[in-house]
Amino acid sequence: MKNKHNLLFSEITFISPRDVRKNRSDVVHIMRTCSGFVKNGMKVMLLTPRVQREGNIQSKKEVKSYYALDSTFFKLIESDYCIKENHLGETSFVKLVLLKLFLTFKHFLGNRNDYKSKNHIIISKCIISCVPIILLKKINLISSPLTLELIHAKKSFLYGFVVRHADFIISHSPFVTYYLSNFLKKAPHRIVQPPMITQSKEFKEHIKLQKEDYKELLGFCSNQRLVMYAGKVFVGSKEIQYIYEAAKQLPDIRFAIVGASPTAMRYYEEYFKGVRNITLYPFQSIHKYYEFVKSADILIAYYPRSNHYMYHLDPGKIGVYLASGNPVILSDLIGLRLRFKEWMVKFVPPDDVSQLVASIQTILSDYDRFSRDAERTRLYVESFDYEYYTACVLRDINKCIAQWD
Repeated sequence: MKNKHNLLFSEITFISPRDVRKNRSDVVHIMRTCSGFVKNGMKVMLLTPRVQREGNIQSKKEVKSYYALDSTFFKLIESDYCIKENHLGETSFVKLVLLKLFLTFKHFLGNRNDYKSKNHIIISKCIISCVPIILLKKINLISSPLTLELIHAKKSFLYGFVVRHADFIISHSPFVTYYLSNFLKKAPHRIVQPPMITQSKEFKEHIKLQKEDYKELLGFCSNQRLVMYAGKVFVGSKEIQYIYEAAKQLPDIRFAIVGASPTAMRYYEEYFKGVRNITLYPFQSIHKYYEFVKSADILIAYYPRSNHYMYHLDPGKIGVYLASGNPVILSDLIGLRLRFKEWMVKFVPPDDVSQLVASIQTILSDYDRFSRDAERTRLYVESFDYEYYTACVLRDINKCIAQWD
């Protein structure tokens, strides 16, 4: 495949913090990113730990087929050793850390001759996996540029050590960029700040019916308004609590919460008893998730106020929300204000159910106008797909390498 952007490199080893046999939102992001790199002319090798669980995609071939990745340009390398996930969906933290360290050390030491030039770059989403790479670079066994992809800023020795020794950083937040530059003294020309990502292309390819059709297919009443949260659901979530309280105040509106783990399903099914207009759904496959999102009249991401949500939030589901053409409600937090324009979403003060309820009523009372704004948003974000996102990342890393000492 032709290198589209006349880059100084043509091969990428991409390191995942998670295994990729389970269909979940962060894995979808990783695989779509790999696909974007391939479409931009790169050969991609994905390095991941291996976890055994029920419901896994069974083979590497199925993984590649599911995400439409060409085997000629994409290779999946998993750890030889496999750790088991328990019935609660949990794995041993210590075992997982050790597995990542061993996998990375073994791969880069065993293939050190492939990592002695700038033609082959390393991109890691996993901080702990960078440690063996940094050590091997320190003793000059490998020399390929190491790029670390970051969402959060943390005050820890490991975080600081890896950030200082990584050649380049991909920062998804202006606050992370500020922290890296001002506290960890990372040179600005070593920090890549990519655009937002939406799954517009994938969403459009799968969604062929109208909203009312998906409502009917999913068991909702086509003539009843549907307000939906579609994302991670965990026990004790303030976000879910606020949606529950809003549902009690709006009994004529159907509320749906999509994305619960088995533990969360058991907890909230009991918790929601007595409130008939709210329904809980388990985690969905990516295509079924698209169908749920399309069926909604309003989509909610009502995050509570906290340091994490204000400064380090990377809400992957918003990319799908915006691609749906449905009105979106977001918490009015500074990190989200910097990402999304006023006309794209309706911002609502956080931690105030009365404001959330009022915003839902405002949208529904003038639904045609908010639908037009949502359609305008959908058209605006259409170009922000993974191919465009990865092209921006590649071009910026190329600029960094060209200036590399």
